[in-house]
Amino acid sequence: MKTINVLIGIILVIVLAVVSLVTINYVGIGDYDENVVISEETGNTFDGAVTFDSLEEPFSNVTVNITIEDVSLADAPSTIIGQTTLENVSRNNITDSDIPFEISYRTLREGHTYSLSAHVDVDGDGVISGGDYLSTQHVDVPYSGVENVVEVPVELIEDNLGTTGQLLEFNGTISSINLNSSSPMILVESQEITGSGHGRGIKFVISEETVIQDPAGGLYDVTNLEEGMAVRVFAGPAMTASIPPIAQATLITLI
Repeated sequence: MKTINVLIGIILVIVLAVVSLVTINYVGIGDYDENVVISEETGNTFDGAVTFDSLEEPFSNVTVNITIEDVSLADAPSTIIGQTTLENVSRNNITDSDIPFEISYRTLREGHTYSLSAHVDVDGDGVISGGDYLSTQHVDVPYSGVENVVEVPVELIEDNLGTTGQLLEFNGTISSINLNSSSPMILVESQEITGSGHGRGIKFVISEETVIQDPAGGLYDVTNLEEGMAVRVFAGPAMTASIPPIAQATLITLI
């Protein structure tokens, strides 16, 4: 009889242990965020290269900033999830000018849009300005292990106003388009623009020198723009004191 009771006790202990393990696993699965996509790369790191469509002239001792941003919300500021800075970069060979880099980043979330960009700060002022090189097209961020080097094309930023001042950068949505005037204009609005003190948005003048690009880097004509499009506009550096203010657009990219 004692032997039977001992056996029953052992069986009960095993059953309780199994139930406890199942319960723990169930809670773990329930608490897991299904939107999180964990990179297969250790440390979420991959190799890339900044590439030049056309390097106008050699440069030396410049700073290169490579950034990964969550750009899922067009009407709100992007969120940086990864960034690396290369200092004292020089390129004397115009035909062999690629700049290799390695970047680490936080975990990506399924359904979000991420963009990889680069800024070659030629004049060293720490801001995007005429004479610098900048990403002008969307580059996707890989969710998992990458065998090939991810290329980030950059192009020379020219200031249409003929100055070397800081270019202004705004993310937003086109709320209206005026093509009737000699200089077409778009009104761009967003929480970011409102937060900068322009509650009624900003009007951007589009000249013949303004570059308009789609996310893949293809060129757009002003007549292809539509209300509701999400854009990133580089302009300036001057704006009128009107409400809303008016600025000259240098580069418009669809995002």
